[in-house]
Amino acid sequence: MNKKIVGMFVCMLLISTTGISVSFAGNIVTRSIDNAMPLGHETPLTKDIKPIRNTNDFYPLPMDTQVSSAPEEETHLSCAKDGDGNPFVIYDKKYDISTSNLITQFSSDKGASWPEDLIVEWNMEDIIAINPDISMLSDNIFAFGTFETAGQEPEVDMLIYPDIADPETWQITYFDRTGTSSYVYETAAATKGENTVAIACLLDYDTGEEYFENTILINWNCNRGEDTWPGVYWLNTQGPYSHLTGDAGEKIFFCAEQEQTDGRYSIKAYYCNVTETTVYSDWDSGSVAGSRGNCTNPDISVSGNRAYCVYMDDKNGNQDVYVATTTSGSYWNKYVIAESPDDELYPVISANGDEAVCTFIKNNNLYVTETKDAGKTWSDPVKVNDDTGSVISEYGSIDIIDAYGFWASNREGNNDIFFEEVGQFSEVVIDEISGGMGIKVSLSNVGNADAEEIPWSITIDGKLVFSGAETSGTISIPAGGSATINSGFVLAIGKITITVTVDSKTLTFSGFALGPFLLNVS
Repeated sequence: MNKKIVGMFVCMLLISTTGISVSFAGNIVTRSIDNAMPLGHETPLTKDIKPIRNTNDFYPLPMDTQVSSAPEEETHLSCAKDGDGNPFVIYDKKYDISTSNLITQFSSDKGASWPEDLIVEWNMEDIIAINPDISMLSDNIFAFGTFETAGQEPEVDMLIYPDIADPETWQITYFDRTGTSSYVYETAAATKGENTVAIACLLDYDTGEEYFENTILINWNCNRGEDTWPGVYWLNTQGPYSHLTGDAGEKIFFCAEQEQTDGRYSIKAYYCNVTETTVYSDWDSGSVAGSRGNCTNPDISVSGNRAYCVYMDDKNGNQDVYVATTTSGSYWNKYVIAESPDDELYPVISANGDEAVCTFIKNNNLYVTETKDAGKTWSDPVKVNDDTGSVISEYGSIDIIDAYGFWASNREGNNDIFFEEVGQFSEVVIDEISGGMGIKVSLSNVGNADAEEIPWSITIDGKLVFSGAETSGTISIPAGGSATINSGFVLAIGKITITVTVDSKTLTFSGFALGPFLLNVS
């Protein structure tokens, strides 16, 4: 299959029984039916919407930790955590049939409390905002997200948080799809490393020559959302997509449920190791899961080179939870997470190397299970919520980040958000870097489990680096503890770039070397 890009803009799209012919400025490239075509480079527009501080009448209940308690319906949530290990959650708050805004709530004590002065609301006015999705870059400061609109307007909205702790820096940008699309009905966000963000959506696409009812579109950017965004369409001719989900480690992954021509459902993945030189033809696709039944409602988590996709499968006559794992994207191993005579529903997953925590809903209760061997075996599921039968049993009503679990509950007569620690996770973060005689890096384990034998490296690049260009090792840090790694002796002259990698996280710094002295490191 020829993957060479021969132009930037689509002039003509001809469908044949064997493939898609795409014309770029008179040059013809033939592609298979379910393959990709370029969108080109776009610049998003900015919405004149500002976040505002908000308060709820908060009445904390005993048992589970209550996050929200407003009289409105609060659900469809997405969560993340900052560099101090403190979780935050974004959800939609429905005031009435025509008004739904997005709420962001923070905890400053690792989830023990959710103060009302740490509630921020996006006042959307003419937009009915629902189903937010949030992801953090590796600096644990910059967050990137998206949301849908209840009216399925033809625009792709992006939430930009240059500093998640400072609402004054927040903004909403969007791609206006008017002219090529009549609707956008799902979106998902993913972040990779320090600077790379990506967004996917499901929409229709009108080329002017042909019309595609259900299409996946992916945009990406390697400069934290600034400047132009390349894009790629995946033209769907097999059946509609739904339940879009995304995450990133070494590669960016988006997964979606797809209806097949025989009426069954399977899970497909679209993935790429995105860099500044990535073009549309670098993206690839693969089959995640399919069975004699239906594979539905995926959720994906990626750590390093391993991706985990959990989903529901009804091949045994009722809904059970499975996981598919891959280190390549092209081949996925499948394992059972939970199966019983009852339905296990709407799983979500958070991964850290070979360890992962999965939560799912059964009989309107939230259950948690863990793996230590890359998904091959899982612990017996344990019920999380104390108020039995109160969890909202629908897609998007639960989420998890590391050991932090969230769910929507109707225990007080309307939907509110609840929180609990649901697993054991280590989380080593880079606190500070300093120069002098070599490089010193301060680390902290902000997780609730000990970090054992975590690999690290410090790499120094420059035109004149004579000694100490790379140092590596492993380190163990107890939960809540801290430690320091250092480069040892370095001999260099001139501008340098310092790359610090701890476990699967990488941060890059600049500095100036004057012999053994490393200065102005930032």
